[in-house]
Amino acid sequence: MRLGICNELFVNWSWNTVCDFAAAVGYQGIEVAPLTLADRTESVTAEQWASRGGVRRMAVGRGF
Repeated sequence: MRLGICNELFVNWSWNTVCDFAAAVGYQGIEVAPLTLADRTESVTAEQWASRGGVRRMAVGRGF
């Protein structure tokens, strides 16, 4: 079984810190709630996903 967690639980934590913590305590997956990145879900563009601190890059780098 693989365990994942949503970043919504980490209010006011940086994405980098959320990834580090989740990996350190043993989660194998992380869900990104779009509303943590923008006020409206449809406002998050593909460019933002790629550039916003490297959302995907940071997660993949920690094994997610």
